[in-house]
Amino acid sequence: MVSPLLWGVGGGSVFLDPLWGLGEWVSFPLFPWLAYPLLGLSLAGFAARATSADRLMRAWALAGAAAVLAGAALVVLAPDGAGILVFGDYYRSGLPVQLLLAGFVLLWLPLLWWLDRRLAWRAVPRYLTSLSRNITAVYLIQWVLIGWLAIGLGVFDQPSWLAALLGVPILVASHLLALGYARLVAGWRGRGRVPSA
Repeated sequence: MVSPLLWGVGGGSVFLDPLWGLGEWVSFPLFPWLAYPLLGLSLAGFAARATSADRLMRAWALAGAAAVLAGAALVVLAPDGAGILVFGDYYRSGLPVQLLLAGFVLLWLPLLWWLDRRLAWRAVPRYLTSLSRNITAVYLIQWVLIGWLAIGLGVFDQPSWLAALLGVPILVASHLLALGYARLVAGWRGRGRVPSA
């Protein structure tokens, strides 16, 4: 929440810039991006202590709706926000964006849970479960592919809609490569030849 108050403090410092960034020089500064793993850690703790999945999902959906409404209200009521109410940009986002994104996550998870319990067609839940189990490898592979596409095909020079469309095959390719990697490592473990890190 307070990271927008720190933006620009000590600008140009190799020690402070990674913490809250200075424009395009630091793409993913620790603050505010630390909010996402902390949210995931918190949600995992709540899920581990939950006695009822129904109540947990209802609580997350209510909290998500409240966060989205609060974030949207801040965007509407303070469109030129300053301090912690600044909207920010992709690299450094303020409180309104943090609330909107956290709210989306808290609504998305119960929606997937609800769909999983009600859909007879299991392909989508199975795909999402597999994606979740391999998310770290998918994430790393995805950014390597995006980096190579940016260099080789000049994706950043393309229209936004085309770059967005490329996201779908990149995600699918990243997932398939991550599954292949997981099978390869499982085979090594089965033969007692796990490569050292």
